[in-house]
Amino acid sequence: FHAFLTRYYDYLSSRADVCLKCSCNLRGDGHVLQMDGYQYGTQNFTCYDCMNKYCYECEDDLFGCYIINECEKCERIYCLHCEKVDLCTSCNNWYCADCIDFKQCFRCDENTCPDCVRGVRCCNTCCADKISCNPCADYGDDLSWCGRCNEAYCGDCCNSDVYAVKFCDVCETLLCGQCRVKKCKEGGNCCARCYQFAFPVISEDKERVQAEMDELKSENREQRNEINELKRKVKDLAGELAEE
Repeated sequence: FHAFLTRYYDYLSSRADVCLKCSCNLRGDGHVLQMDGYQYGTQNFTCYDCMNKYCYECEDDLFGCYIINECEKCERIYCLHCEKVDLCTSCNNWYCADCIDFKQCFRCDENTCPDCVRGVRCCNTCCADKISCNPCADYGDDLSWCGRCNEAYCGDCCNSDVYAVKFCDVCETLLCGQCRVKKCKEGGNCCARCYQFAFPVISEDKERVQAEMDELKSENREQRNEINELKRKVKDLAGELAEE
């Protein structure tokens, strides 16, 4: 493979390639084809799909960004005209459309890569389809972050005391309900205001646990009734067989 790359390198170095947009000369000696390092074998300035050549300084007139970009995952280079790469607006990395499954921000429709999704959507399943990009999450009012567990909660979840992220102006802490309860249980610097925030969380959590227990009891009764009905059918069937 290295022998082939060496011959291909000599061939590219003998050519006078120019950028398709600005017509500037593309340096061939040691630049068009990487012969060492972590980019060994990469052909620079060249789109992997259409093989057109562009310099790294030219920007697309329509999109306002560089014409060719490297996929952060597979390290292939594509031009914007082939529409093979897209930008994650959260981490500003480019990825092939074939390499990852982009998620769209529900507010601005911008792309978010899977690595950035968890930090910009509610940690609960209530709105799993509502994914926010970092700019919308930072400047919007859709999400609130707990200063202890660093989880994000949406506005709907913050209507519940268990998940509500509230700011204590006494000890200056921004915590979700569950982390507030943990802080108070640990004692220490838990102020009276924090205890006021924690009390309804404990009450609501108790009601939720009680409701889950009642549901389990109801399911248990239904299963016992089904078992008794099956026993009755088996007994009747055994009687019919004995009579025969």
